[in-house]
Amino acid sequence: TFEHDFYYVYGNCDTPTFSPGFDTSMTFSAFNKKILLTHGHRPRTHSANIDIIIQGHTHLCSLEKKGPHIFMNPGSITYPRNGIYTYGVIEEGSASLIELKTGEILITIDY
Repeated sequence: TFEHDFYYVYGNCDTPTFSPGFDTSMTFSAFNKKILLTHGHRPRTHSANIDIIIQGHTHLCSLEKKGPHIFMNPGSITYPRNGIYTYGVIEEGSASLIELKTGEILITIDY
């Protein structure tokens, strides 16, 4: 079990039997922020009512702040395109990318 809520969206590398009932995108609120979680076949631009946009189609980790918006690609814990296994974490006041094998925080952005 997870200590905190865990969110998942279906991607093109996922098998339907693994993810029945899931969609390729969803929105939810956490830490007083509106978050869009999407597989991301197409790059997303900001939306006035979305604070954090998370998309992972490329399997290449990235994290940046553009104006009031945070853009995250958590990378991949199974098929990273750059050989670095990564995942993303959203916490109260910050977003981070973490290397799976070492636990090293690669980048953190405060919001």
